[in-house]
Amino acid sequence: MKGDEVVFVKGRKKDVQYEVWDRVYLSTLFTWTWKETIDTINFYRETLFGYVGKMFVGGILASLMPDELYNATGIDRTHIVEGLLDNPSKVQQDDELNIDGLAPDYKILSQVEDDNFRYSNTDAYLGYTTRGCVWKCEFCAVRIFEPKYVPYVNIKPMVRDVTSSFGEKQNLILMDNNVLASPKFDRIIDDIESLGFVKGARFGETRRKRIVDFNQGLDARFLT
Repeated sequence: MKGDEVVFVKGRKKDVQYEVWDRVYLSTLFTWTWKETIDTINFYRETLFGYVGKMFVGGILASLMPDELYNATGIDRTHIVEGLLDNPSKVQQDDELNIDGLAPDYKILSQVEDDNFRYSNTDAYLGYTTRGCVWKCEFCAVRIFEPKYVPYVNIKPMVRDVTSSFGEKQNLILMDNNVLASPKFDRIIDDIESLGFVKGARFGETRRKRIVDFNQGLDARFLT
């Protein structure tokens, strides 16, 4: 969107390792991938000639273990992005763009897919209608990287942006952590229905059934 050349890489790839990049961003997964994460950071450190000041690391592991990550890699503590990427200053950008609210960029997936790997769910809208959770359970990491419960996120603009850029998608995958806790749940369902996801809805010439997947689970305590 800003005119930069952006390359999406999955894992460690030597064909981009020795190209000169202004910045390298790494998204971490779960804490049990610790060794692989550290190895990947060190791998791309060579891309920046050892200068970790151009490297930013975010995601789940980074949010849960920022101090350990700093001690293991030497990455500037201010370059370890904790929580949601909802403030551009977290990656030292000086605009007002909320990166977390952007529609997913489906076209970058082709850069990492091959005969041995394909992303699933590319024929689905991916988004949120709420953020965080009303509970603060000790065993759960959501309270750390999404500490504020947001009871309503308007998903309609994101769906329309995806449709405009990449075409209409068959399904809708919602990654809310506790959508049933929202006092605006009825409004959320109205939004979903207004986008064509109603009972019995079919998609395209093949008339495939459209599915709404509440992917992160539903809180049984709110069900009657």
